[in-house]
Amino acid sequence: MSVIDKPSSGTAMDKASPGKPPGTRFRLSFPYFLIVPVIAIVIWETASRLELLPAMLFPSVGTIVTTALDTLTGWWGTADWYSGVWYVHALASAKRVIIGYFLGGVSGIVIGTIAGMFGLFHKMLDPSLQLLRPIPIVAWIPLAIAWFGIEDQPAIFLIALGTFFPTYINARHGIRYVDPVLIRAARMLGYATSWELFTRVVFWSALPNIFTGLRIGLGIAWMCVVTAEMLAVKSGFGYMLWDSFNFLRADLIITGMISIAVVGYATDRLMLLLQHAVMKWER
Repeated sequence: MSVIDKPSSGTAMDKASPGKPPGTRFRLSFPYFLIVPVIAIVIWETASRLELLPAMLFPSVGTIVTTALDTLTGWWGTADWYSGVWYVHALASAKRVIIGYFLGGVSGIVIGTIAGMFGLFHKMLDPSLQLLRPIPIVAWIPLAIAWFGIEDQPAIFLIALGTFFPTYINARHGIRYVDPVLIRAARMLGYATSWELFTRVVFWSALPNIFTGLRIGLGIAWMCVVTAEMLAVKSGFGYMLWDSFNFLRADLIITGMISIAVVGYATDRLMLLLQHAVMKWER
C-alpha cells in the first residue's frame, strides 16, 4: 500500500486545522479595528471638555450620541425638526444612489468592455472621456439643475456621471489586459470564436477589475449624492448637512456625516459579499 493510500492514524495533530496549532481553532482575535475610533473619540471628548471651541461648534461625544439616537427614535426631541426622521432622509439618499449607481455602473461596464475588446472604438472614444474625467462633479451642478430642474433628476445624473468613470476605466483595463496565456489555452481547448473566448475567458478574467471599479464607483456615488442634495433637493443626508449648517447645529452635521459613513460602509460590504459570491474561485 502506498503512502497516499495509507489511512490516517487519526491523531489530534492530524485532525487539527492546517497551519494552525491545536486548540486555536475558535480563538477570537483582538479587535484592532477599534483602536483608531476609540483614540479619536477620546481626543474629541478631551478637546470638547477643554472648550477649545464653543460647545455649539464643537459638541461633546455625549451630545452627538444623543442627537444621533434622537434622529433614529425621536425619544428626546433634541434633534428638533430631524427628530425621528432619519429613515426618511436615509431612504431618499439611498434611492438616488441606487438609480444613479445602476445607470453609471452598467454604462461604464458596457462601454469599458467594448473599448477593451475593440481597439478602434477605444481610440475614438477614450481621449474624449479622459478629457471629461478631471472635471469635478461640483462643476456639473449648474448644468445639471439647468437641464433637469430640481428634485431627484440632477442628483441621479451627477451620481451616474461620478460612477461611470471608475467603472469604465477598470472594465476597459481588465478586458484589454487579459493574460494572453489564458487566451492561448482556451483556443487549445477548442474555444475558437471571439464570443466563446469572451464569455469563457476574457470576462471572467476581467471580473476582479470590474468589481474594483464598482466598489470605487459606489464610494463616489455617496459623495456625489451629498453634493447634489445640498442644492437641488429638500431631503437626504446632503440636505440634512446643509440645513443643519444654516442653523449652526454641529451635532446634527456630525450625525449626518456619521450616517453617510455607516450607510456607505454597509453598501460597500454588500458589494464585497456579492463579489465573493460571484468570484468563488478567489475564496
